[in-house]
Parts: sequence; C-alpha cells; structure tokens
Amino acid sequence: PNRAKAQMYLQNGRQICCGDSILNGSYLSLGINPAHLGRVVSVKKGTGFLQFGGSFYSHGLDFGQVLDLSLTDNVLDTEVKQEILDRYPPEDDFEYDGKLEIDWLSFSYAHPKLGGFAFQVQDRFLSTAVIPNEFLGIALLGPAAPAFQNATSKEELFNVANGSRFSYGHFRSLRLGYGAKLLDLDVVRIYGGITYSRLFGIGYLNASIDNQSFVGTSSFSQLYRL
Repeated sequence: PNRAKAQMYLQNGRQICCGDSILNGSYLSLGINPAHLGRVVSVKKGTGFLQFGGSFYSHGLDFGQVLDLSLTDNVLDTEVKQEILDRYPPEDDFEYDGKLEIDWLSFSYAHPKLGGFAFQVQDRFLSTAVIPNEFLGIALLGPAAPAFQNATSKEELFNVANGSRFSYGHFRSLRLGYGAKLLDLDVVRIYGGITYSRLFGIGYLNASIDNQSFVGTSSFSQLYRL
C-alpha cells in the first residue's frame, strides 16, 4: 500500500522531498491525505478499474503453494501434502497470513480553481491461521495422519487441535473525498480536504480451539449464501 508522511513540491507540481509520490492516481489520497486532491496546477484525471493487490505468507510453503491455497480450490496431491508436513517439526506451528484488496472502481478529477474530487469502491479480505503440526497432518492426510492413527482415545485426538487459531474478514468500503486550496500567498499555500468512508461488514470469523473446546464468533451477509 502507498504511504506518505509529508511531501514538498515545486510550483510545477514536481515532488522534491519526503514520502512516496501519490500523483499517479489521485484517488489514492483518500486514504492518505485528501488535501492532495486540491494541489494541482492543471486539470488532472485518474481512473482505476479492477485493480488487484495483496500479500500471502506462510513460512513453510513456497510462493506457488501459497497462491494455490489462497486463490484457488485446487486439491494438493499426497506428495505435496507430505512435503508441507515435513517442513514443520512437531513443535512448530503452521502459520498463514493472507491479504487481498480489489479496487472495483476508482476515479478522481482535480481542477486548479475548483479543487479535486475522488471516490473509490474496494473489497478487502484478511485471513490468518495458526495450526499445530499434528493437527495440520490430520487436516491434510485425514485418517492416514500419524496423530490420528496413534491416538488411543477421543480426548487424545481432540488435544491435537489445542492451540489452533483461525480468523477471516471481508470488508467492503466506499470512499468519497474532496480537497481544495484554502490559502495562496507568495510564501505559503495551504490546502485542506475531507474524506467520507462507509464500511460494510460482509463476513467475519474469529475462532480458537483450547482445552478440547471450540470457541468462536462469526457473522456473514447473505452474499455467502450464493
């Protein structure tokens, strides 16, 4: 994601100091500095459609395997499952962290005298998991997993899952913003801006397994019934 703490510009709009440039796609300023929308010396427009960005991490998987688990419903074959399990010693938990952002539509228009306007519609997906190695084996191999075969009671089998953590969030946001020049003197210019954000909670899950008990909360919209 773009970040900017402070910027300094020449009169022609060229950045000379500090922070990342946000001139390419002024709608990005909605989440950084809406006053930027009014800081133009000529008419500027920016449009974005179906832009994707994300990060996916697991310390035991290579990039292709992480993408398979994150973006597709592909079923991993037995050799790959065993390879994943072999990368984790029994005392090491499987960890996964995934973030995906989809900018469905973004637009900005800025005029030196009228100021700048922008809006953005975005979906954001966040998911994490921490799974003990033996429980990961059961999840991947089922009854063929050593932990399943070696368990002598249901209690012992349930204990394998203790320490598991899962979370998922899906949020949709609508942002509107406006920025304009407030003061223009020979030695100083002051810009101001405002952003309105509407957040929609589409799906949420937070769960854990401890002491043979599953505890969790969830809330999902009708969208997930499709």
